[in-house]
Amino acid sequence: MARSKSEVDSESDESMSQFKEKVRGFNKVKILKLLFSLMDECEAISTENCMLKDTCSKLKGDVQMLEKTIQKLEQANEILTSEQDKKKLFP
Repeated sequence: MARSKSEVDSESDESMSQFKEKVRGFNKVKILKLLFSLMDECEAISTENCMLKDTCSKLKGDVQMLEKTIQKLEQANEILTSEQDKKKLFP
């Protein structure tokens, strides 16, 4: 069952509160390590997002090419079908 936006927001607020409580006890060195870890993770996610966008763009181009190919094949099929029909009428 899908959760409402308010439920998700509420859970996010609770998680953030728990995170804040946990971090309060950290010393400066531990917080810096956490910060650098978060920055690395953010960079990795950004890189992955860029790669996914590139892949989607390439796939979009492939789909357009395939649509054109399908259109050409359908036209060729119509021509062949009409030629066969003519041969049946005029053997």
